[in-house]
Formats: sequence, structure tokens, C-alpha cells
Amino acid sequence: MSQKLSKGSFRHLKNLEFRIPKQYMKAALERKNALDKIQQQTFQQLARNEIKVNQQETLYEVREEEYADNNEYLPFGQVFYQGRLTELKFKYDFTKGELSDRLKHAIQYKEGEDAPWTHKMKILGLE
Repeated sequence: MSQKLSKGSFRHLKNLEFRIPKQYMKAALERKNALDKIQQQTFQQLARNEIKVNQQETLYEVREEEYADNNEYLPFGQVFYQGRLTELKFKYDFTKGELSDRLKHAIQYKEGEDAPWTHKMKILGLE
């Protein structure tokens, strides 16, 4: 049963099947499912914590980029402002240089006042 193989040849391994024993595979799948469930609960808890708006905070912002594109976190086109979730349409509500009526209603904007983001920009010296 001796095979003559050159040093460093792995051709004899090509035809061998690699199988993980069932008990290890079952344990690994159970662990993976448990970790996935924990991660899902973590995402949901982070979303709940973020939505609990502090009274001093005025404009809801998604701070972690990793959750920004998660649909469960905040669907695209929705604004969370002072405890209310308002759906906006990107094409009509986010035109450059002017605020739509729905966006004004969502952020409770009053004529003549600065919008919350322009106030922030002035503080940061970006305007």
C-alpha cells in the first residue's frame, strides 16, 4: 500500500472526501443560530435605544454607519423628529435650497426661524 509520491505532492488528497462528523456539525449550526439570534436582538435593541429621543435632542440622526442601511433600523425616506416618525418622498421633499410642506411639518418648522441643521452648521462654522 505504499504509493510513490514526489515530495510536496498533494495529488493523492484531491480524491479524498472531507466530512465533518455529524455531532460537531450539529453543535456548530446550533451555535451559529444562537449567535445570529443574539445579533438580531442586538440590532433591534440598538434601534430602540436610538429611537428613545432625549428631550434636549431635536433632530434624529443615524450615528453608526453600520446601521444606517439596515432597513429595520430606519427605512429610507423617513424622518424621526421629536418622537414622531414621518415618511418623506426624496424626489419632492429634499430638493436643494427649499423645504417642502411635508418636511416643514415633520420638523415643526416655523417661518422665519432657522432650520435645526443650519443652526448646527453655524455653530460648527460651516456656513
